Amino acid sequence: MNNKVLTEILIRNSVLDDVKGVEMEVTSNDTDFGSHESWNYRDVDLELIATTDEIQGEFIDRNSNYYSIEMIQKYYEKNGYSCSSSNIE
Repeated sequence: MNNKVLTEILIRNSVLDDVKGVEMEVTSNDTDFGSHESWNYRDVDLELIATTDEIQGEFIDRNSNYYSIEMIQKYYEKNGYSCSSSNIE
């Protein structure tokens, strides 16, 4: 199971490596692994990220071509998380 998760993290890292505005750091050693993503949403190419990352595509208002706080909040609430718009901003 751990190898599958690590493989998915490495694939995500490879995909996001070409997206301006996204930095991803992957750490691994003999006993554990992890990752951390940093997003600068002002620099992200919305068309590219919508096809690269399905979840990010859920956050983009296609009419205004901007990230939508309301759409982000609805996504998280639909998936069992509670958050307010201040948590997102």
